[in-house]
Amino acid sequence: MKMLAAAALLIGSVFCVCRGANIIVIPTNIHSHHLYMSQLAADLTTYAHRVSILLPSNAKPPEMLRGTKVNVMTFQSPGKTSAMNSEEFSRHLIALAFSKSFVGTISTMREMATMGDKQMETDCEGRFQLIPQIKAQAFDFAIVDGQDLFCTPLLPYALEIPFALVSISIAPLQFRVPALPSFTPAFMSSLSDRMHFWQRTINTVQSLLMMAAYNLQLNGVHFAEKFAPERPPISPSGLARKASLLFLMNDLAIGYPFPLMPNVVPMADIMARPAKALPEDIQLFLDGASDGAILMSLGSVVNHVPDDVIDVFCRAFGQIEQKVLWKLPGNKDCRGMSPPNIMTSSWLPQNDILAHQNLKLFITHGGLNSVIESIYHAVPMVAIPVALDQPGNAARLSDKHLGVRMSIAEDFTTEKLVSNIREVMSNGSYKHAMHHACRVLRDRQESPGKRVSYWVDHVMQLGDAHLRTGAFDLNICQFLMFDVLAFLAVAVLVCAGCLVKVGCCVGKRCCCPPARQRKKSKVE
Repeated sequence: MKMLAAAALLIGSVFCVCRGANIIVIPTNIHSHHLYMSQLAADLTTYAHRVSILLPSNAKPPEMLRGTKVNVMTFQSPGKTSAMNSEEFSRHLIALAFSKSFVGTISTMREMATMGDKQMETDCEGRFQLIPQIKAQAFDFAIVDGQDLFCTPLLPYALEIPFALVSISIAPLQFRVPALPSFTPAFMSSLSDRMHFWQRTINTVQSLLMMAAYNLQLNGVHFAEKFAPERPPISPSGLARKASLLFLMNDLAIGYPFPLMPNVVPMADIMARPAKALPEDIQLFLDGASDGAILMSLGSVVNHVPDDVIDVFCRAFGQIEQKVLWKLPGNKDCRGMSPPNIMTSSWLPQNDILAHQNLKLFITHGGLNSVIESIYHAVPMVAIPVALDQPGNAARLSDKHLGVRMSIAEDFTTEKLVSNIREVMSNGSYKHAMHHACRVLRDRQESPGKRVSYWVDHVMQLGDAHLRTGAFDLNICQFLMFDVLAFLAVAVLVCAGCLVKVGCCVGKRCCCPPARQRKKSKVE
């Protein structure tokens, strides 16, 4: 009888574990975000979950979805590509990198924001046109991209299902994470976690300003009223606070340690994965690189590279012995001065190339996916950031001695580029530091897919109330204890004033005789 009970319990537990959840994954319409959200979707299917991913019609499904059980749902999005992956947006990024005027910087950022806002609203309309089909799928859980808080979390809110946010950054104050600005660099900051007084002051002001801008931008209820009228109006920042989990695209291999709340789960290692076989032409090119090879790519966002920048790369590559694989968009080339050691292509299998034994250096824009893949394969970097999160990533990899950082607008010359290439390739300390970071990235108890799967199952079975801190009920002044500090400051000032007053009174009584005594002494 005991054996039958044990068998029944075992079968029941297996059934419970293997039942899985029905999950919808909703990325923002940006190619790099499609990559890591697709990789996550593919990994989750290996843990008994049914997974669908909602992709735009103007984006090609990433290759990591091929041969998987992920169900690809497509919504209509106008244009040949996303606004954030367009050449126009890329031109704005380059202009931002080269801008030396505050007014020009603000103007460019406003134009970029306008493009992004239009894209988000049209994509939101496309997603909500699929609501009948999405409801028919009866999803249990959603994993949405935190880059677009206006729309992606609005879908699970409309469906009344729990959801998790995936974010490339941590806004500690917004998510009530006690990561103080005294040791946690603000998003897009080039500071490290070891700051002197003025750096801490600047970082604190920057963090507070970003928090204020974040709340100001995400305070409206326009999207909720338009796309989810049957639900109570809610702002994007309110939606963010409703997330059961925050999957953070951060990792100790490239980031700095900071405290995490129970519902914040790092998963940047989702892009750390083994290589696949290379195309024959690339394999032959790398196999023949007896002096080593270099991979050069500015990512998927930088689709426009100015001719003078291309010329710097061309002249630099002509002065080195290594072969160069160069992802160069727009069918551009070195305009008649192409060195024989260069192979260009508008697309390259980056992760697979980084794994080749002859690949010695990666020249990168410093995007998170690229940095994680480079660390996983222990390839040192020369980072040339353009904008967005790239300068912060480049600063951290330079601080950890995983490579060197260059400015595309200041010190970007042929001589400086050649010098940095030779420095990183000849100085063994970069390779040593990279091997350590590689071990940190790979030394995990579980895969990122299994980690995410566990927490989704946890919330599905037990809810999220026990994971949510009471800090969500506090406003930002209460969370940072400004009210308590102000009260203590006033109390100290009042006490100090009282002590001064008492001291003055005592002093007068001790040093000055009473008036009656002074009168008596005069009479005598």
